[in-house]
Amino acid sequence: ASTGQRWRTKPPEPLSSNVCVSPCGTFILAGAKSGRCYVWNALGSSGSSGGASSRASSSSSSASSSSGGELIRIWTAHNRPVTCMSFSSDGSLVLTAGQDGIVNAFALLDVVSSSSDGTTDAVDNSIRPVRTFSEHHLPISSLVALPSNRAVSVSSDRQ
Repeated sequence: ASTGQRWRTKPPEPLSSNVCVSPCGTFILAGAKSGRCYVWNALGSSGSSGGASSRASSSSSSASSSSGGELIRIWTAHNRPVTCMSFSSDGSLVLTAGQDGIVNAFALLDVVSSSSDGTTDAVDNSIRPVRTFSEHHLPISSLVALPSNRAVSVSSDRQ
């Protein structure tokens, strides 16, 4: 049941991907035109659970959830705008796709662990994908995670 509490955030830069929520409801992720990805803690210090929606449109410039909303990490995932994001079926991986035609899989633990210098406003370039797929030559327009940690990506070069 919704408590009516919401948080809003103005992203540091324009978003270019969908906004996705981790299967456990703890983390909210979004990708930007710079190729950077952002992760927020949806629970914050209150420990209350977020809403039921697992995906939201990126057409709005703010994200909403139950209390919380602390930006916990910024990292560079692509060298062109991020177009799609998703979580693996078990929630252990963050999948990103971009206009560079690449799909990256990042370990969620790497993404949400404390940054090395303790700041959250700096871009952390130490996060590396555990797997990279570069089969596309054009921007990726859709990315869907399947069971068994598989994914399907769509691009104009292979629809």
